[in-house]
Amino acid sequence: MNWGLACHSMDRVTNLSQAVFGLVQCRRTNRSSSRWKRRLRLTLAISLLSFSAACIAENQKPVNLLNWRVLGVGTAESEESDSAVRLTEGAYSKGVVLLSPSTYGQRVVVTFEVKPLVHELICVLFLSASSIAGPEIDPGEDYDGNFDYWRGTQAQVSSYTFAFHTGFHQPYAFVIRNPGPVELDKRRDLAVEQRWYQVEFGREGKEVWLNVDGQELLRGVDPTEGALPGGHIGFRIRGPGNGSAAALYRNVYIRDLD
Repeated sequence: MNWGLACHSMDRVTNLSQAVFGLVQCRRTNRSSSRWKRRLRLTLAISLLSFSAACIAENQKPVNLLNWRVLGVGTAESEESDSAVRLTEGAYSKGVVLLSPSTYGQRVVVTFEVKPLVHELICVLFLSASSIAGPEIDPGEDYDGNFDYWRGTQAQVSSYTFAFHTGFHQPYAFVIRNPGPVELDKRRDLAVEQRWYQVEFGREGKEVWLNVDGQELLRGVDPTEGALPGGHIGFRIRGPGNGSAAALYRNVYIRDLD
């Protein structure tokens, strides 16, 4: 049995119970509130989706990240001592991305462990990433890892984009929809050290979230008329660009519940 996932499942049940209790108390003390039902539905949906995904993962094997595409200037190599994959930014790099070969739907949960190896590093996650201009995400052989390809009004990829371990640049984690960007949530970052973190991110239609070590870090609802379709999942790191930035990833599980 995967005890890490089992404990993660119990954490989700605990969080769900606490959330329901809090909302019931809110209802009791403020019966004129019209938002409590919506908040309860969203909390129930996300918690149950996450719990179901963790249970399904008991019968899964972790994803082999060495089969993913490397985009930008950097490398992905096995780190046997930690049973992990080391993603390293190369010299003169503006970032490096690991992109899944498969695509996933609008109800998906990703869990993994990550260890940033240097303080001067941002961890970025792409969810439901798909090319705007063509059938495949292909920045070209000369791509230097520039974030503009993924973010902003001129982005060539649509996605829900998360960022955490951002403290070297600014103290806030965030999730945005690209192109845009459309900010969905922004909070003070919980990942401020160079150690192993247990991370979960996912979506339920227009609702997206990011949890770190069992705590909710980000949650937002896409305000645009249509939610993004499914797409690829990606991990990106960005450091000083001198070849020193790296992060370890392991125990990656992806549950597509569509």
